[in-house]
Amino acid sequence: PPPPPPPSYDVLLAAGPEELLGHFGRGGARLLFSAEAFCWPQWGLAPAYPPRGEREEVPQFRRLVGFAPTVWRLVQRWRYRDDDDDQLFYTRLYLDPALRAELGLALDHRSQIFQNLNGAIEEVKLHFEGGRPRVRNALYGTAPVVLHGNGPTKLQLNSLGNYVPNGWSPEGCGDCDRDVRPAWNGTVSSARRPTHPWGRLTAP
Repeated sequence: PPPPPPPSYDVLLAAGPEELLGHFGRGGARLLFSAEAFCWPQWGLAPAYPPRGEREEVPQFRRLVGFAPTVWRLVQRWRYRDDDDDQLFYTRLYLDPALRAELGLALDHRSQIFQNLNGAIEEVKLHFEGGRPRVRNALYGTAPVVLHGNGPTKLQLNSLGNYVPNGWSPEGCGDCDRDVRPAWNGTVSSARRPTHPWGRLTAP
């Protein structure tokens, strides 16, 4: 099988598994991939993709959700070296119409579950819903569950992490009393503060 994706050090979970699985179940796919605006690693394959959403999107295969038997059937088709590009492997499989239909492969075009930040920063807005911070995709009106700071968007992901999933809000900081340690004089202190207000990074 292809090499496993690297550990997700650049991901925030904005909601729990119930919401994620609810979106996945209603979508009808057997295996759903995240999507982004960049056709990596072979840009020339972009025109081969089926019709897409409001903006041009192609798979970002490092983020997926699906049924284990479907994932297994897909990865069993790996016939390359361990250091070959796994995204190109998945791209070629997805572009096979017969295989795409047989395995029930689909892309999360509307960011129902996955939000890749690279190429989509202007679409991402921070809202406070019932006092709870939540990221929304302004283009599609969705509230993605998995926020991926891919490419050069680590600063923006870090900024969002000050609020999502349970950080700063107009009502205070939901997470600030977690894992605090007594100071030398016996008092409890926490120095967590937002490192960069999200409002400075995107237009309202």
